[in-house]
Amino acid sequence: MKLGVDFMTYTRLRSEHNLKFPVETIDYWFGVRAEYAPTPTLSLRLRAAHISAHLVDGLVDTSAAFSDKKPFVYSREFLEALAVYAIHTGVHVYAGATVVTSTQPRRADRIIPQAGLDVRVPLVRDLSLRGGYDWRLVGVDGTYVTAQAAQLGVFWNTMGDGRGLLVALHGYNGRSMHGMFYDQADSYLGIGLQVIW
Repeated sequence: MKLGVDFMTYTRLRSEHNLKFPVETIDYWFGVRAEYAPTPTLSLRLRAAHISAHLVDGLVDTSAAFSDKKPFVYSREFLEALAVYAIHTGVHVYAGATVVTSTQPRRADRIIPQAGLDVRVPLVRDLSLRGGYDWRLVGVDGTYVTAQAAQLGVFWNTMGDGRGLLVALHGYNGRSMHGMFYDQADSYLGIGLQVIW
């Protein structure tokens, strides 16, 4: 049995001239998790978490007044349960669901089914290819749409123990993952750097 704590923030930026990237919204996410592996190829994960979202001053239109997007209370507590199966060395599939135990606003549906795939392929010493695909069915007011995320990149194991840097291409399509825009659609491609610690 493994136990852990999660904490992260993620933001939505927009690009403007002169390399300016105003922050429009920020989401705060924290929780606890447990993982149990009854066999070498099967593991079960349970997470209890909270998320809240807030509009930020980058949403202000500097040439006029404020945007027509008004802040509201966005808060969610949820349980996430996943079963992960190793179908091959470095290839894992998973399925499960998120159960929202309380939410504001109440328009968000309470069950979010999820499935996906993670792949790790060694390239040369300390370098590997990492990729993944995640599919979810997200509902608002009883209308469900898919949310799909995919990532592919190169991981450099700088510390020699699984810690290092990941440079990856990331794509997303579906309901926005940002709480202040939870009932809107997002679709984008991006490149990023992750520190894996």
